[in-house]
Parts: sequence; structure tokens; C-alpha cells
Amino acid sequence: MDYLFYHSIQQSRLKNFIISYDIACQWSINLKERMFAFDDEFFLFNGVTQVKFFVPKFHLPAHISACRSKYSFNYGKGVGRTEGEAPERGWSDTNALAPSTREMGPGSRRDTLDYHFGDHNWQKVTGMGRYYRNQRTSDALLTASQKELLSVANYFLRPPTWLNIRLAITNSARHFLRRYWTCGQSKSRLGRMIQPSLTLLKL
Repeated sequence: MDYLFYHSIQQSRLKNFIISYDIACQWSINLKERMFAFDDEFFLFNGVTQVKFFVPKFHLPAHISACRSKYSFNYGKGVGRTEGEAPERGWSDTNALAPSTREMGPGSRRDTLDYHFGDHNWQKVTGMGRYYRNQRTSDALLTASQKELLSVANYFLRPPTWLNIRLAITNSARHFLRRYWTCGQSKSRLGRMIQPSLTLLKL
């Protein structure tokens, strides 16, 4: 793992690294010393490059409580809602290769897996434009529906104000008068009906 990690970023010019690994809590402890064993001038720990370690969300619950807070994507800056499990999803696409590769020698097996992983990565890279276009369209539709729901919720859940209370009392009184006046009630009967005061509790 150390060798693969070193050679995958040794020529990178990036200044910020987000490293996600199932056991990053243990693997990152003496990583500096192990990297300097490959290269005394390894740039990752030069004081300028920033590096953060996280544990993917699916694996994190199996760790101790200290890891769940220190290495959680939920508390990291610059990672959005990343969950860290995406690199492993492509493995399911290679399950169909098992019947063929198990009959191969070591070299042929590695080459075959290499070709398929490379094709999977190529399709993912070339399809990013279409994916983000569709994602942006769906986000726009979702945003519109969320705004509509929010406006409805704000209407029904708005805090009561004295203006709203006065309007409610006025509307209730109008409905009360209209109901008994149209039923042919006498003025005396109507007067006796109106005598009890209208309170907020009765609304």
C-alpha cells in the first residue's frame, strides 16, 4: 500500500490532498517515516502541502468512537457530502471476469484486469460531462419543487402575529353574523348569541 501510494502521487503538483482509506486511522500514524524511506524529499510532508485523512462512511461505524469523530467526512472541510466508498463500486463490474481470469496465469490475469479497469475509468471520465449535465437538470427541478414546498410550509407554519389574530377574529365574527342573520334569527336572539366574548382559545 505504501509503495502504490508513493508512486501514485510522487509527480503531483497539487497542494491539498484528501486521502480516504478503510484504515486511515492506523495507516497514517507513521506514514511520514515510511514515505521518507522511499524519498528523503517527499513533498507531502514539506509543511506547504496540506493532507487530510478520512475513513469511508460505510467502514467508519466499525471503528472506535475516537476514529468516528476524527476521521469522519461529516466534520471535514472541503469534502462536501463525500462518503468515500465510490472507488470500490467499480469492483462489482469485474465480477463477471472471475470465470475467465481464474484459468489464467498471473501475468495474463493482471493484464486482463488492467484492461477492464482502464476501460471502466475511461468510460467514467468521458461520461462526466453527461453525468453533471443530467445532475444539474435534476438539481434544478428539485430546487424548484423544494421552493414550492417551502413556500407552502412557510404559509402554514408562519408565526402568529397580531395582524393575523385580528384577521382571524374578524373573519370568525363575519361568519357568525352571516350564519345567524341568513337563518332568520331575531335581533334579540342574535343579541343573546353574541353576548359571550370571543377569545383566542375558542378560535
